[in-house]
Amino acid sequence: MRNLLLLLISLGSQQLLAQTAEADLREGNRLYREQQYDKAEAAYEKAIQQEPSGEKAKFNLANAQQKQGKQEDAIKGYREIAENSKEPARKSAAEYNKGVILSQEKKLEESIDAYKQALRLNPEDKQARENLQKALLELKKKNPPKKEEKKDQQ
Repeated sequence: MRNLLLLLISLGSQQLLAQTAEADLREGNRLYREQQYDKAEAAYEKAIQQEPSGEKAKFNLANAQQKQGKQEDAIKGYREIAENSKEPARKSAAEYNKGVILSQEKKLEESIDAYKQALRLNPEDKQARENLQKALLELKKKNPPKKEEKKDQQ
């Protein structure tokens, strides 16, 4: 009887935490839409504290960090999502967003890898394909092929 009561209390508190995490996620989304990225970041962090496995909050946190110019934090978040998510669509979106940041930072080789990974996960992603081509062209401009020097014949 006592164990049953403890089990019910435990399940109820877990459900309450999940509801609170969901409320914080919704609040973060509202703040994000209002372009209050610092407050949205705090709401997403609160949701993650309450539900550490919450991928939506983690993804949205990385988005809010990116909007605030916290590129390294955002990349770290996207990398974690890409490595740990069970959902191919979310993994692909994380790789794509990581590629966008890396392209902006002129880390072209890394951005190309991220776009390729996004396309492996979601071959229909037209934006990833377009950005991959842009990054490849930019890399080609940055490192043009070297012309072979002709040797004088003797």
